[in-house]
Amino acid sequence: MKKTVKQFLIQLILAIPAAAMLMPNNRLSLINAFFVLLFAVMVPFYDPVGLISNFRHQNAAEKKKFVLNDLLPAILLDLVIIANLIKKQNMMLLFRAVSAGIAPLWLGVVFGLISLPGLLSFFYGLNDLLDQKFSKKTVWKVAGILALLTYFIQWNQSVYPDIDNYYISLVVNGLYSRSEILCQFISPVISWLSYGLGWLLPFADGFNLLMGLSLIVGFWIVYGAVMEKSSRIAAGWIVFLMMAPMVIIQNTFHMNFSSVGALLICQGSIGICCVLLTKETKRPILLGASLFVLAIGSGMRIESLLMISPYVLLSFIYLIWLKKQSILRSRFHILCLTLSAAALIIPPVLQIGMSLDPKLDDGIRYTSARSDLVDYECYPFDSIEDELNAIQVSANDYQAIRKVNLINTEKYTTAFLEKVSRIAKVKNLPLRFSFGEILRILTSDFQVLYPCFLCVLILPMILCICNNRIENLILLGLSVIGSYLILCYFMSVGRIPPRIILIPLFGILMNSGFAYLASKEINEPGHFLSNLLGVVLIAAVLYLSGIIPQDGQFHLLDSWFAKDTSRITDMNRLKTRRVWSVFDQIEDLKKYYISSGKLPDHQYLLTQLSDGGWMLNQPYYEDLLQEADVQNMLRSLADGEYLYVADQERAVQTGIMMKESGLGNYQPQPVDDLQGFTVWKFVAQNE
Repeated sequence: MKKTVKQFLIQLILAIPAAAMLMPNNRLSLINAFFVLLFAVMVPFYDPVGLISNFRHQNAAEKKKFVLNDLLPAILLDLVIIANLIKKQNMMLLFRAVSAGIAPLWLGVVFGLISLPGLLSFFYGLNDLLDQKFSKKTVWKVAGILALLTYFIQWNQSVYPDIDNYYISLVVNGLYSRSEILCQFISPVISWLSYGLGWLLPFADGFNLLMGLSLIVGFWIVYGAVMEKSSRIAAGWIVFLMMAPMVIIQNTFHMNFSSVGALLICQGSIGICCVLLTKETKRPILLGASLFVLAIGSGMRIESLLMISPYVLLSFIYLIWLKKQSILRSRFHILCLTLSAAALIIPPVLQIGMSLDPKLDDGIRYTSARSDLVDYECYPFDSIEDELNAIQVSANDYQAIRKVNLINTEKYTTAFLEKVSRIAKVKNLPLRFSFGEILRILTSDFQVLYPCFLCVLILPMILCICNNRIENLILLGLSVIGSYLILCYFMSVGRIPPRIILIPLFGILMNSGFAYLASKEINEPGHFLSNLLGVVLIAAVLYLSGIIPQDGQFHLLDSWFAKDTSRITDMNRLKTRRVWSVFDQIEDLKKYYISSGKLPDHQYLLTQLSDGGWMLNQPYYEDLLQEADVQNMLRSLADGEYLYVADQERAVQTGIMMKESGLGNYQPQPVDDLQGFTVWKFVAQNE
């Protein structure tokens, strides 16, 4: 029931601005607005597959309730749609709100599944919308609503998908450590900006607030640029329907910082392209927004900047070559290019300077060595046993390192992990230019990204066919071939992480955006082929992106994302909001947050359990250990001062570490359970 209420509120919030902004000529019919809101808020209560299949098994009272509460409102709404079809001057609000995205995205087609008039009205409204042209002022307003929709569409997802994301938010808000706000996972520039926002707005999570603002501005730029080019709101919805599944399925906002940085760089570059192609005005607001997004994106991680840079250079070379007379002869346009280059270069330079701090440098090296041993292909212990024994690495040590069980803080230092990494990591894998191998990886290892990848490849083909320009073929061909080579390279180093898949996708989309913005008008409004192309494209995007799965069933948005049971915790983006998704993770963190209304700080982490502190593998900062008076985690566990929160495999590994370190023979005994994790106490065994 709580889930349904939450969906109801989300629908209501989404429907109000969408209904108002999609009005033709700013005429708001209260009756039509009411039915648009009714349509939107009723949508979550429908599961057509479940309703139809279960109707036969219901008793008389349940069937009566279904007819009165579910089927009758749907029929009445269809009658309203038919009435609007007859009275054409008042039908635009309903059709545009239904066909422009609320309906296809939020189960609006459910009424088409129940009754034929609803389905017919959907396609009628879609074709009508493709014919309409709007002013620049209107399309940029609608772009703002689309950007907010894209951001809030991930409301019912995990804001912190894993322990690293949760840990970063604690660090940059100054809650994990008293002496540090810098984190080895993201740029120091972003850490300081996030901390500043959190200091100015104590109720907010500075890191997530900065990311949210940047991405909202970035999506506003993309939607506005695309719709301004065509003067059609439908164009923005097409891009929205393309991006929304990527945001939902991959959790782009918080899944990985490399992919977020690359996405922001692509969005800012499209904004600069739009400014360069404008002749009549200088557009300082759009320029400022684009530079802001570029700077935040380039400041995220140097790795993402390096990966997306070839796509950015390719796009701007294409644009300057195509429009060299209008761009290179304008001082303002040259200034725009200079400022864009500065926005891309200055944040990484600052990041390199800040990273010279010895402690941060040690953290970065530590994380890199750990990633080499955990994320990449390594030799089995037997094949490198002699080399590992030479640096006093046992079989249990090697297994513990590969499982990120780094609790022996005296031994598992940065230098130690780097030595093991140099020996264990498989090097010089053959470079495999195999399209079939990449296809196998996409369809098996990254099934959620495979539809998105196909979806993105459709757009370049459509643009090339419609524009019939050899320049577009060259640009998009180089973009796709370059993406293929990037994936081949990462196959040769032994790993293709999800962010590596996303960055080429964003690069192809950016190149497609440049080709679209720099091209002439594709079709005049009212053309039958234009309408047909739009309908086919939207249908293909919906199908390939997972909104309409191949099994033919229509799924709710929050059921697309299979929640990973290995995630540690799930918190809302603002500290003052008490919105939780209950998974099988550490229940005590959730209880503390709900009771206090704030994120747990480092002091709470030390005293969480009533009969002692707890350790989840290893903390990252020394002052946390010093405050707990812990010189070595193993010794503290042996002394009985602290308990250990882990699975059974890690607990057994830790007991072996104690014995190999000369602390004695200790065996883990369970003393408590924390929703999927066990609390262990180590008890000395008599020899």
